[in-house]
Formats: sequence, structure tokens, C-alpha cells
Amino acid sequence: MSESLLRAVVVEDERLQRTELVSLLKADGRIQVVAEAESIESAIIAIRQFVPHVVFLDIQLGGDSGFALLDHCADQEIVFVTAHDNHAVRAFAVNALDYLLKPVSPDRLRESIDRLLADQAEARRQPREEPLSDRDRLFLRLDDRWGFLRVGDIAVIQAEGNHSRVRMLNGEIVLVHKGLREWQERLPPRQFVRVHRSTIVNVEQVSRVDEWSHYAYQVHVRGLNEPLVMSRRYAARLKEWLG
Repeated sequence: MSESLLRAVVVEDERLQRTELVSLLKADGRIQVVAEAESIESAIIAIRQFVPHVVFLDIQLGGDSGFALLDHCADQEIVFVTAHDNHAVRAFAVNALDYLLKPVSPDRLRESIDRLLADQAEARRQPREEPLSDRDRLFLRLDDRWGFLRVGDIAVIQAEGNHSRVRMLNGEIVLVHKGLREWQERLPPRQFVRVHRSTIVNVEQVSRVDEWSHYAYQVHVRGLNEPLVMSRRYAARLKEWLG
């Protein structure tokens, strides 16, 4: 396999369906399947070992949900592969690249790979913009209008498909035509940190962080009625990032 191919991990608990999807990916020839997994635990190990570009993820994994894996896929694109269409809204809310229904057809899989390669190519072509400061004001498409948004007035940014839902310090919530990746690349890194695959928070607005379970924390943000969930992996990154 060429090192230039994008790496993929396939997560599917049914062996025959996993084998079929791997065969389709190999037949396409543009994706290198570096590992297969049948559970959340084995998928986490594979992702840490191979650091793939994309994860093809079944939603129903025995008694577990594929959504539980997302906190361990901070830097990977996600393509959900499922027999049910009732999770589509949630899948795109967590910034999934695509949502494939079983049985997966070669043509439909080809569309997903086309989209993945196009996104990767676009990311390489785009010039790095200067990092923002909290005093910068951005002129952006907000909902159905254009307006100014001051960086320091942002409390929380959450992915919504290719766009993002931004909550301001005054409680106003606007849909911004900018993806989470674009935000992360330009926001002041010491002020804005990722606490979830689909969420960035202004750390100056965090009132406290509570240990919630063995695997996760609750992040309390001023102005939010409900805390945000942060996995231990993101918590470790946060501590490292903030020094």
C-alpha cells in the first residue's frame, strides 16, 4: 500500500458486514484499511496505534453505541455506516462526514470517498490565516444576515454539519457559516479549547470542571443551563495545552 493513501479504520461488530465493507474500500483503491475493530475498546486501541484519517463506524455495536467512540476521534473524519436512518440528524450534529445505509453500494461509498478526498485537498490548498486575538471582529454570515462578531464575546462554538452554532456571552445564539476546523485553526489557543469532538469553549467562561465518571468530566460554562461533557482524553489535552 502506498503511504500517500489515506488511512482508515473500519469499526463493525458483524464480521460478514465488516468484511464486505473492507472489500469495497480495497476495490475502490483510494483508501488504505489499516485496522478493523468489532468493539469500542478495540477501536480505541486501533485509532491510537494507527492514527487514521477516517473511521467507518457502525452505530450499533452490540450493546454499545458508536457515538461513544467519538471522543476518541478528535482528528478523524467519521463516516457512519448503519442499517437505520433514524440517527442521521445526530450524526451530522457531531460533524460526521457522511452517513451510509446498509447494504452499502459501491457508488454510494465512492461518493463518500470523493467527499473525503476533496475535503483533504481543500485543507491542503487553503493558506494559513493569521491567528485571531480576542479583540478581533469578524464579518460573517450570521443566520440569514451578515454581521460583525467579536472573538472575545464568544462563549461556546458547537458543530452543526458544515456550519457552527455560536453562543455569545450575552446569550445570543447564531448559526455561522464556518466549520469547527476553521475556528480551531484561528482562535486564540490559550483562550479557546476543544472539550468535545463537536465543541469549543472559551475557557474564561468556564466556572468549574467536575469529574462526572471514570471516563468523563462535566464542564460548566457561565450562561449554560446544562454542563458540557468532556472525555478524559480531552481533559488531558486541555491540561497539556494550558500548561
